[in-house]
Amino acid sequence: MSDDHHKFSIGTGVLQWGRAERIGDRYGAVCLHKDMSSGEPDNVVDLDNKEIDGALGTLIAVILETRESGHIGDLFRGFQPGGAEVGDTIVLGRGNVFFTDSPHNEGYDYEWDVVGVKPADSSVNRDRETDWLDAGHLYQCHEQTVELFFVVHKDDIDEMCTCGHLRVEHTDTVEKGHGRCTHECDCQKFTWTRFLAAVK
Repeated sequence: MSDDHHKFSIGTGVLQWGRAERIGDRYGAVCLHKDMSSGEPDNVVDLDNKEIDGALGTLIAVILETRESGHIGDLFRGFQPGGAEVGDTIVLGRGNVFFTDSPHNEGYDYEWDVVGVKPADSSVNRDRETDWLDAGHLYQCHEQTVELFFVVHKDDIDEMCTCGHLRVEHTDTVEKGHGRCTHECDCQKFTWTRFLAAVK
């Protein structure tokens, strides 16, 4: 751990994602398999550090073992698997981390543990419905053995409101993020409850 960031290990395994992610172009969440023997839910790794759900930061994959992927890629968009080498650190995406049961994952009914990020980059369309993760980087990692980390930088630590939404999801007043909630709830003003992703 560094003074300027917190690094949370999410799990180790063979990186995969659900078919719905590719079909809908969301590319928003991934899972880890224990090995290459099966794609069934009972072969999926139980993920760690789910208490950071909602924290703002960066999801990265560190390549531990490589193999040829059996995926043909996303032919329509020109993505093909491969290219990663052992030791590579690949940035999958930046935003608010979510897990299977998170509100951010609504509409994706997974029977196993997944982790992803909802975009929170103000320089792009953060409300976009596609490409929540970097699809090109995902295909580099497909069926490779990785350790997933979520990195929260000091400047990224967000705050939670009593309405259950983040400060970044509130409008600005005199102070940034202290106005009403942008979600369909009755919150008219940000009311602090806790910091997210504080180190235990």
